[in-house]
Amino acid sequence: MSDFRLNSTSPCIDAGTTINAPTNDLSGKSRPSGDAPDMGAYEWNNREPSAYFYANNTKVYAGIAVEFIDRSYSYDGIHTWQWDFGDGTEDESQHPIHTYENPGIYTVKLTIYETDGDSDSSIKYGYINIKGEEPTADFYANSRTGFGSLDVQFTDRSVSPQSEIVKWLWEFGDGQTSIERNPLHHYTDHGVYTVQLTVSNIAEAEHSISKYHYIQIQDTQPKVTFSAYPRYGQKALIVRFYNQSTSFYEITDWHWDFGDGETSSGANPTHTYDHSGYYSVTLEVISAGGTFETYQNNYIRVFESVETFYVNASGGQGKYTRIQSAIDASNMGDTIIVEPGTYTESIDFKGKGITLKSSLGAEQTIIDANHMDSVVKCINGEDSGSVLRGFSLTNGSAVNGGGINISGASSPTIIDCIVFNNQAQKEGGGIAAVYSSMPMMIDCEIKSNIARNGAGIACLNSSSASLRNTTIIENQALKNGGGVYAYYASFPDINVCEISDNTAQSRGGGIYGFGAAP
Repeated sequence: MSDFRLNSTSPCIDAGTTINAPTNDLSGKSRPSGDAPDMGAYEWNNREPSAYFYANNTKVYAGIAVEFIDRSYSYDGIHTWQWDFGDGTEDESQHPIHTYENPGIYTVKLTIYETDGDSDSSIKYGYINIKGEEPTADFYANSRTGFGSLDVQFTDRSVSPQSEIVKWLWEFGDGQTSIERNPLHHYTDHGVYTVQLTVSNIAEAEHSISKYHYIQIQDTQPKVTFSAYPRYGQKALIVRFYNQSTSFYEITDWHWDFGDGETSSGANPTHTYDHSGYYSVTLEVISAGGTFETYQNNYIRVFESVETFYVNASGGQGKYTRIQSAIDASNMGDTIIVEPGTYTESIDFKGKGITLKSSLGAEQTIIDANHMDSVVKCINGEDSGSVLRGFSLTNGSAVNGGGINISGASSPTIIDCIVFNNQAQKEGGGIAAVYSSMPMMIDCEIKSNIARNGAGIACLNSSSASLRNTTIIENQALKNGGGVYAYYASFPDINVCEISDNTAQSRGGGIYGFGAAP
């Protein structure tokens, strides 16, 4: 019989006892009858070791320790563990703790050695994902507005300090996507589009940015709109109409119907209503694209007589000492005339279609809110018939609109006012127009105001101020939009204005738009 895994000179050969000896050896070979078994041969079983391990965390940021746990097994005992972490470093601990310094994907290998010289290895490919600092996605477009259709070149401005950016996913808001870094995209239909960019770096960290209503493409059909001042008053009312129409094709002709049998072909005509009544106004414009019109029902309201209230800080017969008291006493179409002086109060139009004006202009007539609230509030659906004219507005302090807070779909007319030295905790140090508000500002000065965003004027949430011959200077934003801030579907109409010497600590010293544009 052959000896079972013993050297030929081993003293154990045929030296065992037959008592309780198996009839077959571990290889299954029978032992011949009468021969003694080899000493201990039938007990010996040289099983191979098996290497196995896991980590407490396989996805961590660079500089964070990873603990490796050995779960290998062996019958003969392991005397050496050899770890290779894939980054050029090794370790011989049973349960090592290792820190990866650089982002990347690492393969880990463990080799174990038994006391009898046997060994085994376990390799886990791409097992450890070390993430670097997340990238910061950003982009801009060479063109954001247009008519009909528009080709837009998008440029990636994302950064990733520790790991190279290797993937880009663009979503253009019209159902189309791209994985190019700097794609050229063709918008075929008019509309307002939100664009999103997601970037991923080599360490599989990603970041996304969405710019709401970033691309605005108008229909080639003109958008016909207008405003007027004043809209309410006593007969023989002189009204100035302002054309605010926009068109892809140049508008060549205007036709106004003032509702009293009179018409005009001027772009911005002045008309006198001689008789009391409610008048509907129609504006028709003509361009190469055709003829288009808009109609405003009962837009001008002329009264047989209206009341005039007077305010004087020192009082006097028949005069109010506080502006708010006169507003509270007034009705639609009335006029409040404020004489020179400083009025320490905060006023609210309370939805009234009145004209509030100074007798000698903004330089001599000051409303000072003493940091208690907005200086002026139009928050109850005021329309362009609510007129503020010829005041300095200062020392207002509010969450939004330190100088003038306009909200709730309000659209007052503000003329010849100086809005200065006001502050807002959030938006609109000088003026805030929010929630579908459309104020008209003519011949105003907005200066030296402070806010987080939109230190001069902020238009938010589908609000679009119309600015004519207005100066916006020396305002300071703690974040974005030193002069003008437009946010979320807000499109301020800026015409013949000066915007200069404004500052922002982040973006847009002069003008900043996010999901909106002037």
